[in-house]
Amino acid sequence: MLNQTWRDILFSLRTLRKNPTFTAAALLALGIGIGANTAVFSVVEAVLSFPIPVDDPSKITLIYSRNPSLDATQNPVSMADFLDWREQGQSFEHLAAVRPAAYNLSGEGEPLRIQALQISAGFFPAMGREPEQGRAFSEEDNRPGAARSAVLSHRFWQEHLGGRGDVLGSGISLDGHRYTVVGIAPPNFFFPDPGISLYTPLTLDPNRSRRDQRDLFAVGRLKPGVSLRQASTELETLASRIQQAHPESHQGWTIQVVNMRDNFISSAALALMMLYGAISFVLLIACANVANLLLARAANRQKEFALRSTLGAGRFRLFRQLLTESLILSLSGGVLGLVLGFWGMRWLRSYLATDASIGYLADQMGMSGAILAHTVGISLLAGILFGLAPALRTSKPDVNEALKDGGRSTASGTGRRSILSGLVIAEVALSLALLGVSGTFIRAFNHLYSADPGFNPEQLLTLQVDLPQFEYGQPAQASAFYRRALDRLEQIPGVTAASATTTLPLTLMSGTLNARVQAEGRSRSEESNTPNALRLTVTPRYFETLDIEILEGRALSRQDNRDSFPAAVISQSTARRFWPDSNPIGKRFRLAGQNAGGSFEANPQEDGGASSAKGRAESNSSTPEAAPPGLGPAQANGGWWTVVGVCEDVQNYRHSIRYAEFSVAQIFLPLEQRPVHSTALVMRTQVDPLSIAQPARHAIRELDAGLPLEDVLTMQQVIARIDTQNTFIVGLLSGLAGIALLLAAIGIYGVISYSIGRRSHEIGVRMALGASRRDILLLVARKGFLLAALGIPFGLAASYALVRLLSAQLEGLSAGGA
Repeated sequence: MLNQTWRDILFSLRTLRKNPTFTAAALLALGIGIGANTAVFSVVEAVLSFPIPVDDPSKITLIYSRNPSLDATQNPVSMADFLDWREQGQSFEHLAAVRPAAYNLSGEGEPLRIQALQISAGFFPAMGREPEQGRAFSEEDNRPGAARSAVLSHRFWQEHLGGRGDVLGSGISLDGHRYTVVGIAPPNFFFPDPGISLYTPLTLDPNRSRRDQRDLFAVGRLKPGVSLRQASTELETLASRIQQAHPESHQGWTIQVVNMRDNFISSAALALMMLYGAISFVLLIACANVANLLLARAANRQKEFALRSTLGAGRFRLFRQLLTESLILSLSGGVLGLVLGFWGMRWLRSYLATDASIGYLADQMGMSGAILAHTVGISLLAGILFGLAPALRTSKPDVNEALKDGGRSTASGTGRRSILSGLVIAEVALSLALLGVSGTFIRAFNHLYSADPGFNPEQLLTLQVDLPQFEYGQPAQASAFYRRALDRLEQIPGVTAASATTTLPLTLMSGTLNARVQAEGRSRSEESNTPNALRLTVTPRYFETLDIEILEGRALSRQDNRDSFPAAVISQSTARRFWPDSNPIGKRFRLAGQNAGGSFEANPQEDGGASSAKGRAESNSSTPEAAPPGLGPAQANGGWWTVVGVCEDVQNYRHSIRYAEFSVAQIFLPLEQRPVHSTALVMRTQVDPLSIAQPARHAIRELDAGLPLEDVLTMQQVIARIDTQNTFIVGLLSGLAGIALLLAAIGIYGVISYSIGRRSHEIGVRMALGASRRDILLLVARKGFLLAALGIPFGLAASYALVRLLSAQLEGLSAGGA
């Protein structure tokens, strides 16, 4: 048996070598299909392998608060709730709270703004990891008034501190305060993303925590033998008790407990499904192409198999020989595919590495055992798929017909042509389905990008500024800095206007908003059905700088300061939502919800890092927010803001298909009345915006030489950076659709070529009887058009079904793809 198999292999190799054109065409089709599949699978494998190096990730859970009536899902939790869970819960071996933070690092060369996490003592044990050097935080580190300490990420220690061996016990300056380095995290450890440079203790003070201040994230490690469902049931019970004890802050709020690994994968599931589905279509088309080539080639081998059958070879013997040829062809195509896949993987790695949010996946991509096994597996599967039908068809030759002169068999040829045509129709249908999905996404994005953003993104330069709280601890200090900074920026030649804002347009990529609007005169039932609002803090010339039209009333001005009544400008959709039947000018509202964006409403127990715009968590609440301290009339106004103007709607989620149709109410508050630590400075220029970058840096440095300056980019660069994931998916789908169409065209060519070869005698007779060259061309073209026409309805039906399936998973897709 083994000798026979070896003879089959050697015979197959000789046969393939004698037909170089056929072999090259088949290997090219398979190499493209398998190579593309291998490259895309490397991305899938990087995601599925869950690259965060933690101990037993199946035991790690994330705990969120949620309120369906407020469209709040996977929301932060309050410190008071967390402390209750930690004290009363029995399901977790370790339970920790984390809060994103950012610090200004000074004293180590150029000032830097670094991302950090404030964590409680159970964080590293919950992750199943301990610092590589030094120690983790203890309960004492989380107490109010404890000494400031830090655990450095391994990357930060190597890149910014040179991997010094004496770093433990030394101090680093964060926001002007000295933090003692007590530990170094393990190599490659990060949570929730690789951008985290260090960890500092989270101050846990039950006496100063509010139930409605939801700005922490909770992570826990389940005890042995405790399931996710058991932990979820226990926390839901605790949440119900808390809701009964504190109905004013917990009405409608409940708990959501998810597995960390599953949550990570589910966030990427849709993109993975689309990409792997698309690449599977390409592989199927490649298999159909090779099956067509094998069937066409089999027509020329009828006499060979008839003679072998006459000499005693049974059908199983012939079938095994043909399937062996197919498998050798597929494995050879797999080798070529592995080479092409490696090149494709390198390109994907370089592309993904440019995206800060998912760049860490690039480090996980490489030729692993899983990728090699996957390539071998799909190669064998492809060999069976494209070899089975030709082997079954050819292994039972009609001996009498095949041995006649000319070897012609009308019945056999008709049956073979039917199979060839059926495979090509399937190729056309599959390629059209893939093209339809790709086209739908392209149209969806074009629909989003062509929509009026509500402002003019041309000729804008942006600059991120984060003020350290130790230097700008009072509202007046921050306000004065921004006034001086904007005055200096406007004096730069070529700058026509400058302003500051807590959130740039088009830069939000999630549906979590941060304020609940309570409009004066509306009942509680009306308020309960009112969605959240996006709250922005801006300086007076913001609308002029971004070229946002004021439709009613006036824009904010320098007169809207600490000594005047609290004023606000709202968007047109906000006015329609809250005051549909009356003039909104002069109307009043309050904002319920915890502060975001680094304002001076930050919890006084926290250090300066928690007040950064990048470090504050958004939350939803039903309690009116406190007015910023020291703001004159705003203090004594009960939190009421008066509408002084209505502006054009500005797009904030335009570059996210999922939130494309997410109608957002927008409220603009004056920075003088609601000072913040973190803003984006925006300048409108008459010259190339990048030519203003260095003068702008110099102007800010003159005010504060120790201030880190981040993201000096044009608005177009900001948009392009946000858009990398969208362009990656659309570009990859478009490329795969193009490959599919090319393979389908090759398939049609192969069938027509085979048909002409079989009908050469007929064509000669037609020409002898007077048929013109044009008549012959029409005869040949009619076959191709017929195959394409038969495949189009099936392709359109499959495309429609796939788009409907994706639309159910992706809100807002249908609007752009219709």
